[in-house]
Parts: sequence; C-alpha cells; structure tokens
Amino acid sequence: MTFNSTTINADTVKVGIFGANGTLRIGGGSISANTLLHLYAPSISGRGGIIDFVSDVTLSSSATAAVIAANTVTIENGIVVTIAPSTSANVYANVRNYSARSGGNGNTTGTFVGAVTTQPLGGQPPFDSPSARLAAKQSQLGRLGGGMNRTIHVTDSSQLGSLLENASPGRDGKVRIASAAVPRTASVGKAPAQAPRAFDRHRSVATNVGPKMLASRSP
Repeated sequence: MTFNSTTINADTVKVGIFGANGTLRIGGGSISANTLLHLYAPSISGRGGIIDFVSDVTLSSSATAAVIAANTVTIENGIVVTIAPSTSANVYANVRNYSARSGGNGNTTGTFVGAVTTQPLGGQPPFDSPSARLAAKQSQLGRLGGGMNRTIHVTDSSQLGSLLENASPGRDGKVRIASAAVPRTASVGKAPAQAPRAFDRHRSVATNVGPKMLASRSP
C-alpha cells in the first residue's frame, strides 16, 4: 500500500499491512488523528513487513501516542518524519533503517523530528486493542463533557423538537441554539459523571454554554 502526498484527518486512523512481505510506503503529506494513529506492517512469519517513508511527512495523534510497528522501519536518505509538537510516537521495529540520532541503525540519513521512542517489534499494542477503543471513547466523552460543556436534559421528543424548531446549521454544519430557546421544563447543568442509562441516551442534548449553545446528540 502506498500513500503519495496524502492528507488524512480523522478521529481514528489505523492502517495495517499483515502479509508476510507486505509494505506500507508513505510518500509525503500528513496523517492526523484525534484519538488514535496506528501504522502497522508486522510480519506474522517474522520476515518482511516494512514501513518505508519515502518523502517528508507529518504525523499527529492528539490523545494517544502514535504507534509505528513493523519488522523493518525505513526512512529514506534525506527524508524527515515530523512528529507534531502535541504528539509523541512509539516505534516498534527489529530493523531500524534511519539515523542513529533518531534511535536507528544509521543505514540511512532519514530522521524523526519530535518525541519518539524505539523498541523491538513485539511490544506494540494490538492493532485493535480494547485500550485503544477506550481511549477513543474517553476522548469523545471529554469533548462533550469537559471544560465549559453542558448538557440539556429533555423529557420527551416534543421538547427536543422545540429546541431545534428555529435552529439552522452553521457554516461548520453544527446546529446552534440560543440560550433563550431552552424550554423551561428542560434543565441545564454539567454533564453527569456517570454514563446515562441506555434508555435515557436519546433524551440528552449536549451543549456548549455561551452566547449560543451547540446542540448534538450525546453518544
């Protein structure tokens, strides 16, 4: 699989090449994830399995460390793999073809720039681990319930309809509701610490308190 000058932005980015001689070739662009970034080419048979950086690229993973795992990780001569300032990366590889100053074997002059740790292949987290799914879920909940976020609790669909009746999507595609539009029978407060019961989930609308409030269904 080859990425040529590709820009990827997503909540979760997972790319895995699991064939005995599989190669993931990354040629430029940027790969950015909000919660999870996994680039994997581990060889089940113990041979093959290559991640090859052939052009400058930037990697970003906001919530958890990016994971690069392959039998061989190569950064070609003169190529720079930049780990974004708010990100760290864990590299798991048996053969590290990049500069010694980045933790490699010095076979190439390619380098990592940023916070990078290197370890032998085998210690990497599973490609689709429960902890990875939990990190993604916690990040989503944090964006809904952290900081100044608030929750409007409505008792039935008619109240929800009343909230959205005169609302329209903004340029970002999100619906915003003026504070004055909140029905008197609906309560506003901090998001509860515990997750709502399954049959109550459809009754909550998450908002950001301010001149206007952002409404979206809670997960």
